[in-house]
Amino acid sequence: MSPVSVPGTGVPGLSVLGIGVSPALVDRWLAWFAPVRQPFRVDALDPGLLADLPEAPSFEVTDELRDTFFMYGGGSWVGLTAEEFAALPARTRAALTAERRHRVHPKPAPAWPTDPMVRAKLLRWVEAGTRPSQHALAREQLRAASDGPLPGAAELAGSFPPGSGPNCFGAVMAAAGEPVAIDWVRQDTFTRWVETHTDPSDGADNDHAAGQVLLWHEHGELAHAAVTVGDGWALHKPSQSWSSPTMVWAVEELIRSWRYPGTRLTRRALRRQPR
Repeated sequence: MSPVSVPGTGVPGLSVLGIGVSPALVDRWLAWFAPVRQPFRVDALDPGLLADLPEAPSFEVTDELRDTFFMYGGGSWVGLTAEEFAALPARTRAALTAERRHRVHPKPAPAWPTDPMVRAKLLRWVEAGTRPSQHALAREQLRAASDGPLPGAAELAGSFPPGSGPNCFGAVMAAAGEPVAIDWVRQDTFTRWVETHTDPSDGADNDHAAGQVLLWHEHGELAHAAVTVGDGWALHKPSQSWSSPTMVWAVEELIRSWRYPGTRLTRRALRRQPR
């Protein structure tokens, strides 16, 4: 993290994951990272500890709250303020804290809004567990790709979303010119798009050309997608979270990061569309 000017504005800001962000965006992040009432998962809590919990009001689970606190896979939750949490017995606080730390790994646990270090912790949290975007090293390739098969690539690369929702499938489609840059694109929608906008690829030999769509399947299910922008660079969005920007990585680095048991990589080539 270092001071920069936000691209296209001249407004002073910060560099987060190699991307310029404005103070206004950081303020928006703070509301998602450190809300006043925060969720704790309690369905696995010892019954004796459950009795320590106060009668807390219900709370709305927004997409941003879900992605900050990793509220995936159901479960029972309670929303607590910093004051309510501090009033719990030490054993209950320890159990809730341990569950949260395990759940959000490799991210550190979010902070309370009253924490004097909350802003610094937010920025460290956004950067934890991922590598910076290298779009600044691929500007020439992004410009060339935007003049060819990926008209949206240059604008999209190195940008944070306005909130949770935009995902890897939407990033590939938006780079190819579809108006879905801020949408959560369903797997079946993306699969149909791939079927109608790509052709079989000649394989890894085309990874250095712009317009090679990389598709990862986990145990047969489509799990991630990216698109090459030329000269060994690829554009992708790691997740649908508000903290996940559209990034440019080296193709080989991206492929290595997705080498898991049960994961298979396939390739398709974007069709040249009439301009």
